[in-house]
Amino acid sequence: MSEREDTRTMADLAREALDVQHACNLSGVVHGFSRAISRLRVLLDAQGKGGTHAVNTHVICMLWSDKIASLTSTQSMRGDDMGQAYSLVHDLTKG
Repeated sequence: MSEREDTRTMADLAREALDVQHACNLSGVVHGFSRAISRLRVLLDAQGKGGTHAVNTHVICMLWSDKIASLTSTQSMRGDDMGQAYSLVHDLTKG
């Protein structure tokens, strides 16, 4: 679905953000979040409330990102755990 064809309202996006809280497929959640962000940006821009910060901190994005954190077991990660994950991924870049 292109942005042009996406006619979801803010209420539709809100319902979707609530519905996704029951999801278990990370890939589906991430793809859905991407589509939701694209539509949210259009709706906020139309209201004169757009911009990266407005989208990033919107409550709809907060729910989507919380679900992603839940599925990746990062909701309760401490800073040192995230630092270790960063180091491990950095090491993976070396082949």
